[in-house]
Amino acid sequence: IEAKTALERLERLEMIQRNTTGKWRKTADRWVARSEVPNSALRTFHAQMLKKAIDSLEEQTPQEKVIGSETLAFDSSQLTEASRIIDECFERIVRLSKSPSPNSVYHLGIQFFRIFKNNFKNNKEVRHEN
Repeated sequence: IEAKTALERLERLEMIQRNTTGKWRKTADRWVARSEVPNSALRTFHAQMLKKAIDSLEEQTPQEKVIGSETLAFDSSQLTEASRIIDECFERIVRLSKSPSPNSVYHLGIQFFRIFKNNFKNNKEVRHEN
């Protein structure tokens, strides 16, 4: 029922359509959902995907996933440039995904957010990879 509902929604949003043989196909190579204001649907989606990322820590081997993180001091005036770099990363991974014979479905999520409310002057970097 959930899958049928999802397919109907995607079709209504014109994100998929049936081809001449009745199979579903995408109507565009890529969609980007962004919001300049708080958006509950996007929040729910990101929370669900982050939960799946947490689950992958226990359920997948390091050979099945790529998970890493950086905690660092950062000049918030450069956030626009960081966003541009992250967009470029997404574009490059999307191009890489255009394999003629894909065999798995992956989700790419990058989080870059302030973890302290107050500003500080400290350039020490902490790195952790799993």
